Amino acid sequence: MTTTRRKALFLAATVVLMPPVLLAQPRNYLWGTWVVRCAKGHDDTVTDGTAQHKCEKCGAQVFRNGKVTVVCPNGHPNEVTLHERTESVICNVADCKKECRRKK
Repeated sequence: MTTTRRKALFLAATVVLMPPVLLAQPRNYLWGTWVVRCAKGHDDTVTDGTAQHKCEKCGAQVFRNGKVTVVCPNGHPNEVTLHERTESVICNVADCKKECRRKK
């Protein structure tokens, strides 16, 4: 099999440029529809795969150091440390035990 100079340069560029692209993807994120709370107590709804979100009222970053506060349907805040693709969080307040992820 013969490799042209153009093909060799393309392959070399792919090998060099791909690792930074892969590292740029968020490793820990919420997947689905959630209500998240900023440090000032404002609630926003986020959807799909989310690893960053600025509060729509005050502009504060909601995700901090791999943690986010999600709100259950009863309004209880739950600080969560994200692990890869987080799809489920059960409310840890008293006897609530409701799923924090919302249905679309």
